[in-house]
Amino acid sequence: MNFSCRCGYCFHDNADELYFKARIMPDQDTNEFWNLIEDAEKPHTKDEQHDLHGKLYDLLERCIYQCPECGRLFLENASGSLTMFTPSDTAEPEPEVDRRMLISDHGKNWRGILSGYWFDPKPVWKPYQGIIRVRIGEDTETLQELNDFAEMERQFHAVFEKLRAEDRIHYAAFHVYEQGGSRCLFSWNK
Repeated sequence: MNFSCRCGYCFHDNADELYFKARIMPDQDTNEFWNLIEDAEKPHTKDEQHDLHGKLYDLLERCIYQCPECGRLFLENASGSLTMFTPSDTAEPEPEVDRRMLISDHGKNWRGILSGYWFDPKPVWKPYQGIIRVRIGEDTETLQELNDFAEMERQFHAVFEKLRAEDRIHYAAFHVYEQGGSRCLFSWNK
């Protein structure tokens, strides 16, 4: 990729290990990244290994560039276009900037996360002991707020089975937080 900064500096992205370029990965894709790393550590055929490397590279495909002359940043979005950010000492927001540049490359097809949390004892500041939340795409939805542990477990597993069958999540976990720490009662990775 070759492009020019507003100050006149010309970017030539035609080599490796460039000092003005970095790769970024949306936080939504972090679990997928680590799952691929875990898979890569297992024995594979050359074709399987090549496929895993391709998937890892795809997650890190987006780039950020910084102009060595003026400090402007150029951030690549999921579609491959660049948006320029100018250093500023004021807190004024840029009016015409894409504010969704760091979403997953999977976009609306991003498989979400199901979380269950049980607090024992119930915190004084919470009206409930347990909560079930699902985060899919840009939305986080609280599905249940409960005070009965058995019902909490039942509902968590029912929601898990439904979302897993619909292929809408890639990770699920149920944690219990106690005074001495926490423990995970259930964990699942796609």
